[in-house]
Amino acid sequence: MVFNISSVAGRTTGRNSSVCNATKWDLTAWSDALRQEHLQASVRAIVVEPGAVTTELTDHTGDDRVREGA
Repeated sequence: MVFNISSVAGRTTGRNSSVCNATKWDLTAWSDALRQEHLQASVRAIVVEPGAVTTELTDHTGDDRVREGA
């Protein structure tokens, strides 16, 4: 079993978040392809995509727009 934690950000897009959105979608797509490629071997690939949560991520940016959620 493969268990990945991604984000709902992989299902949406937003201004100033293209890299974040792309990396989250990449993990989801990779998990789906892995599941299909190993279907006969009964490999399960599970992706958990939690919604928005408060983190310290915005404390580490110099871009006021990102920090303010613009």
